[in-house]
Amino acid sequence: MALVTTSRKSTPLVRKIAKDLAFATGSTYLSRGKAGIRDIAHNHPYFFVISELRNSRIRIQLFFTDTTLIDVVATDVQGGMRDWPLFRGVRTSNESYAKSIKKACACETIFFESELDAISYDGQQKRYHTLIVEQTKM
Repeated sequence: MALVTTSRKSTPLVRKIAKDLAFATGSTYLSRGKAGIRDIAHNHPYFFVISELRNSRIRIQLFFTDTTLIDVVATDVQGGMRDWPLFRGVRTSNESYAKSIKKACACETIFFESELDAISYDGQQKRYHTLIVEQTKM
């Protein structure tokens, strides 16, 4: 099972995205506080770190101990209230994201074809998030 955490100084948007990602993937959410990455990696081999960059861009990183599996920047975060049945898992238009997330969380992942590079998931309280990825860092 994976862990989802935030940057040390997270914003309400980052915490909401992180909590809903943990819910969708069946992972554990950890409010990071002063915990270091080494402390997290020691206790959880797979973990996500969600942070906010300048200009309200969201960075999503997935690690396996010392290895970075996913490192992307979402320049557009779309979300709201869903009017469809809850889907526990992640939908993405990038096969490598789907494979990495499935390996880390053992949750259902759905690949869909799209011109946009996107990661989408359903959260708690009828929320949903779609993150449009415009930059892959590697």
